[in-house]
Amino acid sequence: MMDLSAALTAELSTRLRQDGERHRIVSDTLLELIRDGRIAAGQRLPAERRLATALGVSRTTVVRAYASLEAIAVLDRRVGSGSYVTSTPGAATLPRMMDLTDGTADREPAHSRGLINLSISTPAVLGEMREAIRATADEVFARAMLATQHTEGEPELRAWVAAWYTRRGLPTDPSQVLITAGAQQGLAMSTQLLRRRTAPFVVEAPTYLGLLDLARMRRARLLSVPALTDPQRIAAAAEHVAGQAQPLFYVMTTCHTVTGHSMPAGDRELLARLVQDSGGLVVDDDILADQLFEPETAPPLAAFLDERRVITVGGTSKLLWDGLRVGWLRAPQSLIQSLVRMKSAYDLGTSVISQLVALELLQRADEIAARRVEEARTKLELTTSLLRERMPEWTWQQPHGGRSLWVELPAGSDAARFAAQAVGGGVAVATGETFTGNGSHRDHLRIGFVQPAPALTEGLARLAATWAAYGDNVERSATRPASRRTPSAIWGSDAAL
Repeated sequence: MMDLSAALTAELSTRLRQDGERHRIVSDTLLELIRDGRIAAGQRLPAERRLATALGVSRTTVVRAYASLEAIAVLDRRVGSGSYVTSTPGAATLPRMMDLTDGTADREPAHSRGLINLSISTPAVLGEMREAIRATADEVFARAMLATQHTEGEPELRAWVAAWYTRRGLPTDPSQVLITAGAQQGLAMSTQLLRRRTAPFVVEAPTYLGLLDLARMRRARLLSVPALTDPQRIAAAAEHVAGQAQPLFYVMTTCHTVTGHSMPAGDRELLARLVQDSGGLVVDDDILADQLFEPETAPPLAAFLDERRVITVGGTSKLLWDGLRVGWLRAPQSLIQSLVRMKSAYDLGTSVISQLVALELLQRADEIAARRVEEARTKLELTTSLLRERMPEWTWQQPHGGRSLWVELPAGSDAARFAAQAVGGGVAVATGETFTGNGSHRDHLRIGFVQPAPALTEGLARLAATWAAYGDNVERSATRPASRRTPSAIWGSDAAL
């Protein structure tokens, strides 16, 4: 593993003496170093401005290079945190990368541009954002003059979050809410507070990539269990964690960010009993709770459990805009006080400007959510229709919400190899094992459907063309069950990441 502060700069400086587009040289070099293992999964790359200064290039050059790697799910770029390597890809080259979430795809033929990115699942910024920023300007300035900032978060926003949980069947007081700099910070804080140093971290396979990154950085010992989609798997998970001391569970009971599955009330009761009986604690990631295709029928997991055992994480990134960096934690007051002290050590409090803009937009949260959901439903229908027509061998479970489809390829398929070929064909998709802590689901893809319809249609056409060539090497069956594997086949052994 190379020293990113010195060896990387030396390597890139040497390569930049060659002819060619500078951002392409940087991205290709980084990809080569990652593929060779000289930059390991989980490593943080230098900040864009710092690397640009060290190399004597513009910051735009580094930004474009990092964006190219992010497009093929090799890099996870997080505002305020940094850019982290997520996997070791098999692609040898990167097509030209362009942003297709800014609406330009509706005015320009998709095939005339570069890489179509179907690996992402975060929608474009709301059109109302501009007006919300204007509307809050005077209040922001007034609060700045008074020098008022609350580590816990702005009182009005905490009250809104508390009322939102209460409406969903989880009575909540504003004192039980802490506003964070995005849901990712909430995850980092809650897992740091709850996990005992030697206790295992129980995660589903698949799970949220950002959580796996946290585990890697902390060298946590993972116990991977199959996605908790039915009572049988929950019961099997109970057997798997039996005898473990104070396990920490990470779950997404309301709209799983990878599979789109949402637990019914009965399964939440079983999961709550598992946590209670094991003496464990749980972090429930609620980030997509407002993105269900049908009305929510079960209250959050915390309603079924001793509240001292659970922290619920939420935020505005999937509803409003990821760049606002406004999230929250819902927990008992005893835990909130500990979290406030931790938050003070981190950053003294979340941006007041972001909180007030978010609050302005959240006054129309139901309307915005309905619009987002309808858009997602329409694009899901387009995606599944084209997949059935062009890749009938692929299977999936219909998601309950979200903006991605968890697809299983036919037996014998290697999703990573296929995804690498797809990049060469001008489309990026995320491979299944990227979202697991045990290397399972190597025959799965996650396909995001947030792109404008023309780009989405073109991207799926490119996938179909790649599959036509790749599928000649795979035994294909026109009809088969959605999954032929038993849960026991994808248990993960203890692993230190």
